[in-house]
Amino acid sequence: MAPVAECNLASFFTFATSDESSLRSLSTFFGCLASAVHYLHQTKIRHRDIKPENILVKAKRVYLTDFGISLDWENLTRSTTTEDTAKSLIYCAPEVARHEKRNSSSDIWSLGCIYLEIWTVLHGYSVEDLRDYFRARTEVHRFYSNISSFQDWMTNTLSHNPRRRPRLPFIVESWIDAMLQEPYDNRISAGQLYHLVSQFKQREIEPLNPFCGECCIMEEDVYSEHSSDSDPLAISMDTSARVIGQEHPSALDSMVNQAPTYRNQGQWKEAEELEAQVIETGKGVLKEEHPDTLTSTANPGPTYGNQGRLKEAEELSLKVIETRKRVLGEEHPDTLNSIASLVWTRCNQRRWKETVELGVQIMETIKRVLGEEHHSTLSIMSNLALAYSEQGRWKEAEELDVQVMETRKRVLGEEHPDTLTSISDLALTYKNQSRWKEAEELGVQVMETRKRVLGEDHPDTLISMANLASTYGDQGR
Repeated sequence: MAPVAECNLASFFTFATSDESSLRSLSTFFGCLASAVHYLHQTKIRHRDIKPENILVKAKRVYLTDFGISLDWENLTRSTTTEDTAKSLIYCAPEVARHEKRNSSSDIWSLGCIYLEIWTVLHGYSVEDLRDYFRARTEVHRFYSNISSFQDWMTNTLSHNPRRRPRLPFIVESWIDAMLQEPYDNRISAGQLYHLVSQFKQREIEPLNPFCGECCIMEEDVYSEHSSDSDPLAISMDTSARVIGQEHPSALDSMVNQAPTYRNQGQWKEAEELEAQVIETGKGVLKEEHPDTLTSTANPGPTYGNQGRLKEAEELSLKVIETRKRVLGEEHPDTLNSIASLVWTRCNQRRWKETVELGVQIMETIKRVLGEEHHSTLSIMSNLALAYSEQGRWKEAEELDVQVMETRKRVLGEEHPDTLTSISDLALTYKNQSRWKEAEELGVQVMETRKRVLGEDHPDTLISMANLASTYGDQGR
């Protein structure tokens, strides 16, 4: 008979600090736990004792257990009660500790405590570090006795050692803040929380939601109150603003996360307007040099660049790089991503010498800090290859083109649009060396795959057809 679980969450915290695979799984627990509590509350059940010891972990999945003191309020008019339970004081809500009226939002408080512990471990600290911080201030480590310390802990954790581990998006801190409100009627609901977590997208970096496992993504969104022909981007932003307010960091992150989708659809005006709104609102809510303000300031760069406004994109990149170097450090991932954007801009300005100088200068650092498979690493390699090709340095260009193509095949798959772009780049490098057979084989491969995957009228398909026609033309065919 197989064991019910490998360990509980409290034990998982202990060994996750030294295991990267466990840390990656830990970040998905945000969505899985939100989904579980949302399901309970939808079915009119309060758990009433959410704590790490009652959360089991098996095969990197979490299971909420121990319903010994849970309450089914299906036949009651509301979930508010006053009776005491065999509660766990460390994670219980303030109103529960004071024996006052409480309802399902008390579960949200307990879940918020666990979110803060997950946040702590993901930043390279232990749960005991968090408790020591509480005890140094109030002599006890119960969460309800340390309400004033939550935000200070998150702020001091980052400022104490910002390079200890790449920071989570600020939106996670905003979820925690929305859950750990002392008046219980100010707390976010389980449905609202699940919506915000499940709708998160990591701004052009990851195609998947890093905070949800496949098991906790519902087919229907809990806020599907709009018609099917409504703009899903506007719906998501509208919901976040309605749930927690337009200037709340979560609502700002929702807007930030939608801009890349507008760009990918060629809706440049919408993307630019949205990014401008986020920058202005963010400056009023956060400090001008807060990491999230800097991120929103950098976001219009790709929008400018894809519209051919390369001078504006360059000026913006230089400003953001300078500030991030000063505030975050020269090797912080955000700083390196900004430099990668500047390399892309220089390449598109056809400033080949400067592209090569900056790309070579930063390449080894980006590989070491971000990894050889990171999108910024591959972007720089691809831009360097183009610059080498334009300088007639065919061997160096080919080596980089092959590396990028093979890495993208392995990481993204052979039919991913970025992989096809890499194959097309290599075909052009072969063409420029008059290696017609190799250029033609790759050109045909890209064209046929794009026809099947993207459609015959897609701009990328038409470009691949034009490139292949040019290869034929250069051979006099």
